Amino acid sequence: MNASLACQDIELPLEEADLLKLVPHRPPMLLLSKLLDVDVDAESGVGEAFFGQGSVMLDAKGHVVPEALVEFLAQTFAAVEGYCRAVKRQAPPDRPGLLTAIRKATPSGKGRGGAPLVARVAALGHYAGFTVIEGQVLQEGELLLTAELKLYQSEDEE
Repeated sequence: MNASLACQDIELPLEEADLLKLVPHRPPMLLLSKLLDVDVDAESGVGEAFFGQGSVMLDAKGHVVPEALVEFLAQTFAAVEGYCRAVKRQAPPDRPGLLTAIRKATPSGKGRGGAPLVARVAALGHYAGFTVIEGQVLQEGELLLTAELKLYQSEDEE
């Protein structure tokens, strides 16, 4: 990741320039376009993505590919975590985190390009470098996916 986000710069929503300081992803694989809201105490937040015409995240019919919805949840949580670290004046992690497991994934609709997607994520727990999160992806109020993800972030070495 580039220079960390200075505490005085933290004002939501955060757009791409600031998101690049919080997550290791870069376009075209940066799916998150805005970080809209964060509850630092609850380690939860809301992100937004927008896939326009020609996006690699759309299939031939203009629907969002299912893998993009899962990755969008993971990236939203990465940005929430980065934001929380910045607010707490903690250094960003040395290495990017990894999505290691998907549980209880329940797709319930197909997203389409040209309309914003919203992800709501929250940490359920942490153990030995692993974090389990729950999340939902919505588009115009329609629920597209609910899932639990297991993420791994190697613990900072002292």
